[in-house]
Amino acid sequence: MRKKSFTLLELIIVVVIVAVLGTIGYINFRTVNEKVIDKEAKANLKLIQAAQNINRMEMGTYANCASASAINTDLKLSLPTGGTLNWSYSTDAAGTSTAIRSGRTWTLTIGASDPLCSPCVY
Repeated sequence: MRKKSFTLLELIIVVVIVAVLGTIGYINFRTVNEKVIDKEAKANLKLIQAAQNINRMEMGTYANCASASAINTDLKLSLPTGGTLNWSYSTDAAGTSTAIRSGRTWTLTIGASDPLCSPCVY
């Protein structure tokens, strides 16, 4: 009676197929992950813009903050400040809010509806 087993060629083909599928899955995961991180920046910039508008109504000026902790203090927000941060946030006296991460910059000016990114290429 002949013993049934896999040949070396069949095992190599299975390993190659699994590696190709894993690579495709990893590339898709990275793209989706970057888009989610970008959405975090956009949402936080819109939150900062709303807080800037409230601050201007109460104090007469826009807050000028160089960090997320200063934004949290001056604008009474709760942006993440400890651990591993995805973005570095700042605002200026002209009402422009900025999020910076790994060479990408999202900017939202007062009156604009959506943040602008430079250079965002996927």
